Amino acid sequence: MKLLRILSARNLDASRLLAAPSCPLLHASPAVGWGPLALCLWLALALSSLLSQSATPIVTLEWDRSPDRGVAEYILYYGLRSEVYAESILAEGRTAVTLEGLRPGRRYFFAVSAVNFAGMESELSEEVDIWLVPPCPVPTAALDVTPANAPAPGEGQDLTLTLRATEDTRYEVFASDNGGDTWRSIWFTPLTSASRPVTFLDPGVANPDRRSYQTEFRGQYALSTRPLSVTQLNSPSPGRRVEFDGLFGRLYAVQASDDGAVWETLLLSPSLANNTHLQILDAGVSSASIRLYRLLEAPDPSGPYWNACGPAQNLPPSLSSVPRQQTTLDQPTAPVTIRLSDPDTPPARWTLTVDSSEPSVIPVSGVVITGNGTERLLVARPARGRSGVSVVTLTLSDGENTRTTSFEVEVAPFRSGTAPLVVRREGTGSVSPDLDGQTLEIGRSYTLRATPGAGQLFAGWSGGATSSLPELTFQMRAGLVLTASFGADPVASLEGDYNGVVSAAASRVPGQAAAIRLTTSARGKYSGVLTLDGRRYSFSGQAEPGGTHSVQVARPGSSPLTLTFKFGASGGDPTQGQLTDGSWIAAWKAHRSGYNARTNPAPMQGRYTLVLSGQSNPARGPEGSGLGTVRVDAGGNVTFAGTLADGTRIAQRVPLARNGVWPLYVSLLGGRGSISGGLVLTNGTGRDITGTSSWTRRGVAGLKYYSDGFTNDLQVQGSLYHPPASATNRVLALSDARLRFAGGNLGPGFSHEFSLLERNRILNRQTNKLSMAFSPSSGLFSGRVTSPFTGKPIVFRGAVLQSQNTGAGFALGTNRSARVTLGP
Repeated sequence: MKLLRILSARNLDASRLLAAPSCPLLHASPAVGWGPLALCLWLALALSSLLSQSATPIVTLEWDRSPDRGVAEYILYYGLRSEVYAESILAEGRTAVTLEGLRPGRRYFFAVSAVNFAGMESELSEEVDIWLVPPCPVPTAALDVTPANAPAPGEGQDLTLTLRATEDTRYEVFASDNGGDTWRSIWFTPLTSASRPVTFLDPGVANPDRRSYQTEFRGQYALSTRPLSVTQLNSPSPGRRVEFDGLFGRLYAVQASDDGAVWETLLLSPSLANNTHLQILDAGVSSASIRLYRLLEAPDPSGPYWNACGPAQNLPPSLSSVPRQQTTLDQPTAPVTIRLSDPDTPPARWTLTVDSSEPSVIPVSGVVITGNGTERLLVARPARGRSGVSVVTLTLSDGENTRTTSFEVEVAPFRSGTAPLVVRREGTGSVSPDLDGQTLEIGRSYTLRATPGAGQLFAGWSGGATSSLPELTFQMRAGLVLTASFGADPVASLEGDYNGVVSAAASRVPGQAAAIRLTTSARGKYSGVLTLDGRRYSFSGQAEPGGTHSVQVARPGSSPLTLTFKFGASGGDPTQGQLTDGSWIAAWKAHRSGYNARTNPAPMQGRYTLVLSGQSNPARGPEGSGLGTVRVDAGGNVTFAGTLADGTRIAQRVPLARNGVWPLYVSLLGGRGSISGGLVLTNGTGRDITGTSSWTRRGVAGLKYYSDGFTNDLQVQGSLYHPPASATNRVLALSDARLRFAGGNLGPGFSHEFSLLERNRILNRQTNKLSMAFSPSSGLFSGRVTSPFTGKPIVFRGAVLQSQNTGAGFALGTNRSARVTLGP
């Protein structure tokens, strides 16, 4: 069907009743194959709801009936985004639909289609949209437009937008170049602690005379009651970590003040997909500084709890009652229907949990609920051979509010002359046939056989009968309990691949840092490779559980090394030991790898960015921060590529341990230096990679940077990295940002402010030059800035940390490395 625009409701006066003009006939799409079809859509709003400004407006939509007899039904589509319809209603033969439960303070978009008796659907009608006026005064914001400067020949005009914002409110600004037919979001206003004008540059407008703007209210922020935690940090540089737990459906702002009168916004949170722990760094604040913080909260306009008149409104769910259930021994109850509903939270976010007062009668796993909508079926399966009464409690949660309902389940006892058998297993193994919980005849003989699982040994039968043999024949009696015990095969439990790092026990010397890889078979044979001074040395032997092993590692042209170690008791503990050449001794620890892309994919898989912090004391080495990218695949393999703060490129690929430990080791300068340490991937805690690495380097004459060498500990911070999904997404949730430069050969430190625009473009906000580019695929950035003191260009590099909404890197000078930080 061709599109037909009947009415534009973009600037709708809420007190008007909308009506449609006459509708001409349209021809259906050739793919449908109908005759002439007329289909007009307009909105008829219930005046009683709008004029009273009810909190639950009623919207009635009507359209012309098609003269074509082949039309069987109509489908109304609607949603909160233009041409993206999350909801639909089958109107059958009706030409009007009344909608209730739409949220005031939101814009809804509607379109309708027709379906013939063959089930073929027409194209959608032209879209109609409407703004549902909230039952409260919405703060308005006047927008003034003035030229920013005279345009250069052949270039667009820069326009300055000035918006008079109300205190602690936020607005979205839209622009149109075709008279208001299509609108594009170009700006979100910052938060202000007082009602004052804020400005924004709309650069390169091709035709200013045809450019029009409009603003839409995006929420009033108010003080939040959620606890805000502030932690003083002194290493690697002074600052305070501010963190809190954010809720789905809300937007948050963290503000700081030195006097309680003027507040600076440190964070404007994006829309939260889940309940999320958020944290930011307020850099440069010493422990002696007086600094006040506050947390502001507003409902998310795109979330289900949007309320234009105040805080987010999350209404509680409801859960139907369940009658008392009865069954007999070993028989499930009849299916019963339970009904769930929630006025604002979608079913995908519901959590339904089960509890049982007597799990020995009705185990929690025995309460089976099927379905995923508003109606579900419940069946309770009693434990085998167990009778009695248990109270089952169902709890429905929408993430904040809960509703519970409880009911009794009665299981009648077994028949006389029979009794239930209880068969227990300790360890990993199976018992056949499966008679656990079965009602057996008293006095009759039965036979069971125990089979150990992989890597296990059978340890014997205990309880009502004892035997060391796997096969057991017993005579049934009331109350009989049999236990089959299995234990781990101590040698087989050591099988696996281990990776670790060797570090000095006392003073760190470059030659004492090394990497070790160890592989052990199910029969206890092991082989390994030691990487030391950039060279690889092999060793092998036979493992015995619980014993200490010592092996000589030959080094052609040098004295052999002695490697001693001991496996963990069950293979789950780290394998650890010592390495020595007779003059020095170093400790080492290796963790077992345990991920498989098909059978056990790594939960930490994804992309990360990494920052290795610099030194606060310039005499100890580079002040700049190293940077890199990390990728973890489904098999748990870590691929790292980075650059240290002296410009040295490093790379590593190594399996991740099953406890999340990443053994970092890279040999540098042909064995004259190294970087090593045990890092931990925690995935989802806000700092997704943490740990300390040791960077050692011998003195090397002729090196441009730090030729005297150094030995440093580097704090490592890493963050999950999500590339921008569209042109409107930024690599960081910042609109106004600041680069800070300090140390190295810079002389006095300085900062440089800029704006981060769509497509991650940079708008310089200072007179000295700045060129900067972000790599959306990797999360790295680089650029050049002119020093305000020397007038000379400074080249810098860095990486963003999305979980902290910051970034860091380095700038190389004549012979030293300077610190670069990026943040609000």
